[in-house]
Amino acid sequence: MMWNWTCNARKKGSGLVLTLALGVALAGCGSGSGSGEAAQNTATPASAENKPTQAAADKTLTVYTAGPEGLANKLIEDFQSQSGIKVEMFQGTTGKILARLEAEKSNPVADVVILASLPSAQGLKNEGLTLPYPEAQNADKLNKDWSDPEGNYFSTSASALGIAYNTKLVTTPPTSWSDLTKPEYKDQINIPDPSLSGSALDFITGYLSDQGDGGWSLFEQYKANGVALAGATRRHLIRSSPGRRAW
Repeated sequence: MMWNWTCNARKKGSGLVLTLALGVALAGCGSGSGSGEAAQNTATPASAENKPTQAAADKTLTVYTAGPEGLANKLIEDFQSQSGIKVEMFQGTTGKILARLEAEKSNPVADVVILASLPSAQGLKNEGLTLPYPEAQNADKLNKDWSDPEGNYFSTSASALGIAYNTKLVTTPPTSWSDLTKPEYKDQINIPDPSLSGSALDFITGYLSDQGDGGWSLFEQYKANGVALAGATRRHLIRSSPGRRAW
């Protein structure tokens, strides 16, 4: 089993699905109390029977995660059961986790980071805040084109990003991102805040990668059309619920 975790990436899609979000793992962002060593040791079973050892029980792994709470809890539960290593978890949006990592830069605390944005993972690597972990168990089973060749992060999953709309308010859905700049959609659109939502960051990054600098005009038109930044993805979906905005 591989115990490296996630961020998200973007890749051009088709139709309303513009980007793909990829799970990426960041190994060894730091070690506040020697727990980075524990993170590296998870690549090897604790014993021939894959049972926890006393040495493992004395270690703690600090994990920052932007993943869904249920999934994060399940991963941690299984990891602790198999390795015997205790996990301390901080959960928040990608933006909150990045802010915490920045604040702790001079004295890193996190051993493993789960984000929702590949550009964020790449940025952490470029800033020297990650450690390569090429020996990670089962890394060879992942798509190597989605992961860092030096082992600073690993892609573990993919999902599509698109447009969701309120069927009680919208009878004719748009067929492109630019449709949302039309007058009939003024003050009716929500998008997640890219400073908090890794998925929104990947959408913007992917769109600009595809369109070049000229792609900024789309977001300028969104602003002029009253598009609201509704916080992280979860809050954005709540604001788009029946009886509220159309998108």
